[in-house]
Amino acid sequence: MSTEETIVYGVIAGILTSFIIFFLLQVFNNIIAPWYKSFIYQGLDINGVWEEINEHEGAKDISKISLTQHAQQIKGFMTVVKYHNDTEETEIKNFKMKGFFRDGHVILTGENSNKKYRGHITYLLSITEGGNSLSGILSWVDSGSDKIESSETVLHRENV
Repeated sequence: MSTEETIVYGVIAGILTSFIIFFLLQVFNNIIAPWYKSFIYQGLDINGVWEEINEHEGAKDISKISLTQHAQQIKGFMTVVKYHNDTEETEIKNFKMKGFFRDGHVILTGENSNKKYRGHITYLLSITEGGNSLSGILSWVDSGSDKIESSETVLHRENV
């Protein structure tokens, strides 16, 4: 075997080894570790759809948050339907949510799914009603006034 062949075989073996290691890390991080965390997790299960209704400034917001929990980590998707009372106009916004659940508290942050529009939202919630409600503070950036707003809120679990 020539020196060139040895180098080519070494490079190919190195690339294949890198792909195998990358694949195994992905399997471990995305399948095995979350499964193990969920297996040993003994806290409250907050998976599912949660709904909140807020009325403010001549509008009614109905928000539905679909949460997926893996042990303490939370991911989800939120849809906000805003009904304007004076114009009967309807606005829909979607947010990607992520956060965590620890010590009976849920912390969620969200960004507008449409990158053409700015939108940030944050929840700090406590478990109430034996796990059927989440109560706390909602804060957001008002895209119309550029002000940071906040209000108390309660989310109720759907299909209990």
